[in-house]
Amino acid sequence: DDYGEPPTSTVPIDDYGEPPLVILILELFPKLLKLLMPLLLVYAGIFFLVPTSRALYIAVENRRIKRRNDVRKRRAQEILSTSVQMIDKQSRARGKQALEVV
Repeated sequence: DDYGEPPTSTVPIDDYGEPPLVILILELFPKLLKLLMPLLLVYAGIFFLVPTSRALYIAVENRRIKRRNDVRKRRAQEILSTSVQMIDKQSRARGKQALEVV
């Protein structure tokens, strides 16, 4: 049985009995990724959450601005029509005054 023997590595060993440094670093990579996976998932969530929430905020803000602009436009049109009516009324009154003077 092979239960008592330590597992053999397929990593090439140099003259001093140790694997090269590059191989040791590359063996750490999967372990590092396993440790970083929760952080990477949080980052991915934020990566999608921030632009989505910003787009929603901008859409809501644009609707508010459009409503505010519509109210301003309506008030400006009311003021303009009122001022046109006043000018017409004044011009008619002047016309009547001019007719009465003999």
